[in-house]
This record gives sequence, structure tokens and C-alpha cells, in this order.
Amino acid sequence: DSSSLGVESTQTHTATAAMATFQKGDSNRCRNAYEKVLHAQLARALLDPHKKNKHISVGRCRMLAVNHAVALPSYEELSAAGFDLDAVPRERWAVPDDCLRFVKKIAEEGLCTGPCRRCASVTSADR
Repeated sequence: DSSSLGVESTQTHTATAAMATFQKGDSNRCRNAYEKVLHAQLARALLDPHKKNKHISVGRCRMLAVNHAVALPSYEELSAAGFDLDAVPRERWAVPDDCLRFVKKIAEEGLCTGPCRRCASVTSADR
């Protein structure tokens, strides 16, 4: 039946397109961009304790941005711009409202000290 074949190929194409949006190394490129922003705005002494293997994880970058009110471009816009910070207009940057860290990481690293939806939900779940 050709109609079911058409639906299947459309679904397959959509799934393939979605998978193609995230490429290997994208999290590293995002992390590098976020680190660049943080290094430009925060003291090295503040950032160095958060480094593991010379880098700060994306979640920790977002946590530091929340804690110190540092605006970052969204991952989606940064990705669409090829991870070029200058290609995302500064007026589109915002202080993250969610660190996006895993609960296990929050337990290890501590809660955000700034307003963070993820950390607020973890603390409200503990009550």
C-alpha cells in the first residue's frame, strides 16, 4: 500500500532530521562557548575550583551563570549559530533559570544559590 509507505518514509525522514540536529561534539562546543563567556565576566579564582580535566561541565557553567547572574545564549540558538557566540545577538542572551544538572550532580555539587527551577524542584521534593 503506497499510502502507508509514504507515511513511514515521512516519519523516518523526521526522525533522521531530529537525530541530525545534535552532532557528536556539540556539548563540548557549547561548553567551550559558555566557558568563554564566564571567563570574560568572572574571576579565574572563582572558576578554577569548578574545573575537571581543564574544563567546567555545561551544567556547572549554567549553575555559575545562575549564581552570578551571567547571561548566556540558549543552547538552541548557539547550536543554530554554529556555536559562534558573536552570531547570537546579545539581546537574546539571558541568565539561565535552570541549571539542567542531574539530581545526582546537584547532590554532589550543591544547589544553585541563584533562582533555579531545577534546584527549587529538588528542594521541594525533599520536603
